[in-house]
Amino acid sequence: MIEAARAYLAFIENPPRETAQRLTALAEILDRLAVAYHQCGEVRSTADAEPPELNHEKLREAVAPRFPELGIYATIEPGALDDLGGEVGDAIDDLAHIANEMRQVDWLAKNTNLDEATWQFRFGYRTHWGRHLMELRRHIHVMLYQA
Repeated sequence: MIEAARAYLAFIENPPRETAQRLTALAEILDRLAVAYHQCGEVRSTADAEPPELNHEKLREAVAPRFPELGIYATIEPGALDDLGGEVGDAIDDLAHIANEMRQVDWLAKNTNLDEATWQFRFGYRTHWGRHLMELRRHIHVMLYQA
């Protein structure tokens, strides 16, 4: 789990230059995060450690130039078939949200213990970054194979 989180952070900092390679590698790294969630077991949080939260706008601004092909994409809110409202997703925003969460996981692994990092990773997946990952992953799949 921590290896997948750190690999994501390293990728965001230094993605491949060519668009096709960048998107293919991003799809793989997102898949690794999803698999890591399913492979790490449930743990209890025992510490009151608060990992630092980064300034989202600054993080977004740092990520955006590294992924110029990514931007707004169409998505649909899950719900009843007679009430499917169209929405938009923002791939750069997704990348930044996931990066912030992985930085928190990494901080906890370094400053508390692996159980705390695992708890944060699993909790974040279920409540926040997992949805960003799934919607972004679908968008990248379309860009790679259905464009």
